[in-house]
Formats: sequence, C-alpha cells, structure tokens
Amino acid sequence: MRYKITIEYDGLNYCGWQKQKNNKNSIQESIENAIKSITNEKVEVYGCGRTDAKVHALCQEASFVLTVDITPYKLKRAINLCKELNINLWVIGDGPDRDMYYEYVKDNKLQDKVSFYGRQQNPYPYMKEADYIILTSDYEGFPVVYQEAIALNKPIITTINTSDDQLDMKDYAYIVSKDEKKMVSEVKVILNKNEKQKLIDLEKIQKQRIKEFEKLFNS
Repeated sequence: MRYKITIEYDGLNYCGWQKQKNNKNSIQESIENAIKSITNEKVEVYGCGRTDAKVHALCQEASFVLTVDITPYKLKRAINLCKELNINLWVIGDGPDRDMYYEYVKDNKLQDKVSFYGRQQNPYPYMKEADYIILTSDYEGFPVVYQEAIALNKPIITTINTSDDQLDMKDYAYIVSKDEKKMVSEVKVILNKNEKQKLIDLEKIQKQRIKEFEKLFNS
C-alpha cells in the first residue's frame, strides 16, 4: 500500500532533503529510519521536491510503499494482554480509532475485561485506582503520563525506553518488548514478581529543573 505523508521540519541541522553518501543526516534518510523503527521494513521515501541544507519545510509532501499492514494497533497490544493474562484494562481517552477498538474488543469477547471510559476532564481518579499504568506506543518523546504515574506512585509498564535529564525511567518503569508474544510473557513475570517501585522525589527534581531554567535565562 502507498502512503502519503505531510511533513514539517526545522532543517537547521540537516544536509537537506536528499540522501547523500558522505552525510547520513538528511531529511529523507531520517524519515526512512523512523518508518523502519516502527514497521521493521526498509522503505524508500519519495519527496515532491527537495530542500537544501539548513532549509525548513512547513507542508512538504512525500510518499512511500509498505508491504506490512500499519493499521493502528498500538492499543491492541494492551487489549491482547487481557486474552492471555488475568487482568482488566481501563482505557481513558478518545480518538478517531475508538470504534475500531470497540469492535475489536467485542469480536474477541473481552467486554468484561476491557472498559472504555472516554475522554475525562480529570483522569487521575482512574489512574489512582489502577495497579499499573501501561503505555504501548511505538515511539514517543518523554510522555507526560510518566510523571503523572510517578506522582501517583503507580508502577509503569511501557514499550518506550526513554528518559529525560532528571529521570532515568529504567530505574522506575518496566520496559517490555513491542512484540506481542514477548510482551505477554514479560508482563506475566512482572505481575508475578509484584516488586516495590523505586520512590522518586519529584519535588527535588522540579527544583533542579527550575535551577536549570534560571541558568538559561540568566546566561
């Protein structure tokens, strides 16, 4: 299937759009690597035009062909855990794939194990009642939900191995595989261990961040 993407980027640190033999820092190659990290398939991205080094783009279009199905399935990873393990999943939030997930739960007869609560102005009461916070994305920056879970002293099970300058999530979260079969076995081990999580002093971290910001503004 052929996919079209619309791209916006700051080209300051790139050598331009087109791949170059002696420079790996092109927009084209960066996008191809990102697609491969999600789909495990090597692709060729074709742009509608080219940009030179340090040139930005607002609405550049490009296309690529995939042989694998990339229908949104990230939440399905969490839903499928309910097939194999004795757990219940609460889904807070909404989006364009809501009906697809509803049908998937219904088709797999998981209505008694998966509950959809939609968009909530205050999700924290639900998070407070949870035993674990689970994140099954392919790729993200440093998710806000990490800090929310830490503030509520809730252990995190995640497919995203990312940290920031103050928090090393390897010390706090359980990092599991994106492969569903491996994920099930890894989550099963985590649930059986039932280990206590490392406590993190968020107030201390926030004070350190404020100091860092003050340095930036005063420099």
